[in-house]
Amino acid sequence: MTRIVRALHRAVRLPGLRAPHDTLHARVFYPGRLTGTPAERDLGAVEADADAGPFPVVIFLPGVNVGPESYRWLAQALADRGYVFVTFSYVGELRPGEPGVIGLGPGLDASRLGPDGFGYAPTSTTIGPLLDELARLQCEGILAGLLDLEHVVLGGHSAGGCAALQNAALRYFNNLSAAFAYAGHAGPSRRSAGPSTRCCRCRARCRCCSSAVSATG
Repeated sequence: MTRIVRALHRAVRLPGLRAPHDTLHARVFYPGRLTGTPAERDLGAVEADADAGPFPVVIFLPGVNVGPESYRWLAQALADRGYVFVTFSYVGELRPGEPGVIGLGPGLDASRLGPDGFGYAPTSTTIGPLLDELARLQCEGILAGLLDLEHVVLGGHSAGGCAALQNAALRYFNNLSAAFAYAGHAGPSRRSAGPSTRCCRCRARCRCCSSAVSATG
């Protein structure tokens, strides 16, 4: 038997959003083992290393315009240590409310980023649907019965790191056990809140203190 890291690919619908920006495409990396089965040879369907389970789960929110391939090194390192690592690509509005500013992002709910909505519900549109998808994977397929969904770690990079910390609250998701940010910053959350966000210096409805969202995070 040979240990290997493999990934499942899943399409996950995001409730409440309009097509075509209502679906993310997830990669679920897991510790696998080569056994020479027909499914492995014909379809690349590699069995999970059940002896190493159950696997704690890391959900990782990407930065702006950073694809899942950029996090392969982290997925590999964590899966080698017995984790399931979930990241995704999601094409949607990078600055909600500004049509045409479209790209890869972590998925943010603009209505929850401003002063009137922040702190009452998740700012993320992606975490809940991903948890629901993981619950389905726990019931069927290669990872059935092998996910430790009582110990989910929430992390992210850049804008995704900011979103991970914003949403790391048990009142939102009661199975979280830890959270982390990799090069996270607060700029995207202020900018994404839209033009009605009050400036932190002059208290006017402007953006003079806002940090711009960079092309890579």
